[in-house]
Amino acid sequence: MRMSISEVNSDGQHLFTAILRDITKEKEHDARVHAEQRKTAAIMNSALNAIITTDNCGAIELINTSACRIFGVEQKNAGNLSSLLLLEDGSHPPEDSMGKYLHEAAGTVRELEGCRADGSTFPMRMSVSEVDSEGKHLFTAILRDVTEEKENQGLVAAEQRKTAAIMNSALNAIITTDSQGRFELVNTSACRIFGLTQGQTDGKSMSSLIVLEDGSHPPEDSMGSYLHSAAGTVRELEGRRADGSTFPMRMSVSEVNSEGQHLFTAILRDITKEKLDKSRVEQEQRKTAAIMNSALNAIITTDRDGYFELINTSALHIFGLAEGKTEGQNIASLLLLDDGSQPSLDGVFEYLHGAAGTVRELQGRRVDGSTFPMRMSISEVNSDGQHLFTAILRDITKEKEHDARVHAEQRKTAAIMNSALNAIITTDNCGAIELINTSACRIFGVEQKNAGNLSSLLLLEDGSHPPEDSMGKYLHEAAGTVRELEGCRADGSTFPMRMSVSEVDSEGKHLFTAILRDVTEEKENQGLVAAEQRKTAAIMNSALNAIITTDSQGRFELVNTSACRIFGLTQGQTDGKSMSSLIVLEDGSHPPEDSMGSYLHSAAGTVRELEGRRADGSTFPMRMSVSEVNSEGQHLFTAILRDITKEKLDKSRVEQEQRKTAAIMNSALNAIITTDRDGYFELINTSALHIFGLAEGKTEGQNIASLLLLDDGSQPSLDGVFEYLHGAAGTVRELQGRRVDGSTFPMRMSISE
Repeated sequence: MRMSISEVNSDGQHLFTAILRDITKEKEHDARVHAEQRKTAAIMNSALNAIITTDNCGAIELINTSACRIFGVEQKNAGNLSSLLLLEDGSHPPEDSMGKYLHEAAGTVRELEGCRADGSTFPMRMSVSEVDSEGKHLFTAILRDVTEEKENQGLVAAEQRKTAAIMNSALNAIITTDSQGRFELVNTSACRIFGLTQGQTDGKSMSSLIVLEDGSHPPEDSMGSYLHSAAGTVRELEGRRADGSTFPMRMSVSEVNSEGQHLFTAILRDITKEKLDKSRVEQEQRKTAAIMNSALNAIITTDRDGYFELINTSALHIFGLAEGKTEGQNIASLLLLDDGSQPSLDGVFEYLHGAAGTVRELQGRRVDGSTFPMRMSISEVNSDGQHLFTAILRDITKEKEHDARVHAEQRKTAAIMNSALNAIITTDNCGAIELINTSACRIFGVEQKNAGNLSSLLLLEDGSHPPEDSMGKYLHEAAGTVRELEGCRADGSTFPMRMSVSEVDSEGKHLFTAILRDVTEEKENQGLVAAEQRKTAAIMNSALNAIITTDSQGRFELVNTSACRIFGLTQGQTDGKSMSSLIVLEDGSHPPEDSMGSYLHSAAGTVRELEGRRADGSTFPMRMSVSEVNSEGQHLFTAILRDITKEKLDKSRVEQEQRKTAAIMNSALNAIITTDRDGYFELINTSALHIFGLAEGKTEGQNIASLLLLDDGSQPSLDGVFEYLHGAAGTVRELQGRRVDGSTFPMRMSISE
């Protein structure tokens, strides 16, 4: 409060009178004033234009940083505003009439010359405001250096012409109206979309193009108010063409005062196709939901923190969740870590993010508390600014049971190996023995613990051992074949043997398994054995599904189970019959039975695609490879035939999808560009060629960096394109695009990776 006291003697009595005033509001007002003054000072000194406050005679009271910079003066010695101004005749306004000059300039915008402290001049624009503050008459002048603006006036005019050209090339309707909603400017697309001609727009109201919810038009006399209420928003409504037909459209309105004229600019887009596309998207979403709910695996989509967004029927079933009661539940409640604990709620993001892109095996936990082994794969995506995880979880209880059975089989296999009469030896990629059975130890006279390298047990034709440092290559070349060579026992004695090698990658380790048989006795019966070996080799060298061996006339000798299944054959249908009935030539006939041998001979060593005919008469596409061999005077053919029905169907679907994708890309109005990791073009659509002025067929070796301008006007460096595109992925950015001719334009860019 504020207190004043008076003191008086009255009739011998000494009195004081105190007047006390509550100044709470006054103090609050002072605080606001001081805050405003600080804010004003901050605004002035951050302003790019010169701001100068003078007294009634033009003497400078306050001058901001920009004014000091523009005029080259110091704040403490700025003097009179008159010294900074030049009239049309090149003189300064007289200081003794500056008050009158500023008073006349108040409320106007004047263009005149500014004079710097060093005497140089420049064109500027000045606006003056006049105010009485605390009994003091003040003027505030805002002065702007328009040198660059003057130089760019020609460019501005060119830009205006370019803008008009752009407007008329725009696909959306663009309409500018006066404050009453009457047409001022209508671009070509607006005329096309609404079916208008120039005579239909002159002086007319835009009201006729808009249909309100009740089917009426906005009243013409309040069209300005309608557009004002729509300014700054995006509305979906009906448009009406000149012929009376209507269509859905999206309208955005901007409002501006230009040179004293109040204008509205409406951008209107026909969204008929967009509505249709939206309907299709919703249909696809329903289809996706149906697919999800028909999936056997659990599929759960969560937000960033692991809370359920979407969960399919299988997930409800597997985890015992109640349909419709999953809101607010977290995926952490379904997972058990290695230590038996569950991920903490505040650590779910880190857990899911760390698991993204991997496949993990862990324990799942049902609502009733029971657990089961499962396999989990997680994908992570940013969609419309939302961070989502999708987990696919598979109950692998049966798979684990199968693994247990496999391990039991492996133990059984080991028992069989050790009971086998032939030597069985497994080595690593260098031939070092990993596993050797009892028969191998007996045949070669070695111990299981000190078996060494397989090289020491083999002798080549020249009597030497295969070099240990090339054993991997030797075994790889032997894989899939049967070789006869000499075996070497630990005591140095040798014996003839037959070796077959198989090659496999097991748990990241490259292994060879050699089966070696002492053929000392077998050599005595070499003639019969050789015939069996050639027949076995013919069968072993066939790699497709159906395997059929015929004699030289094409009559069935051997038909495997797959051939019977594929062609619907029984053993009685093949005995002594010709293979001719299974093959359909291009003209729909079968190869003649009496020349079937010649047909197979011509096909030997090739792979042919042709039609196969089943026993029931139905046909299917198949691929056939034929090998030919003479075995003890007997001429044999082995045909390998594969049903490629599904392969043909898959290929047709892929080609159809590729054509569909190309058609969609080239019908898109926006530029679509696919690049490799370093930004070099992989795919570019027609709109991109048009927008950036690129020549069709001449984009090979070009980089997307050449089309982009960063905020500082530079382009992304070629060695930094990956980081730029990777950082922009999942976002929408506004930046400048650069055409081939060097011109630039504003654009919006979204990137997926």
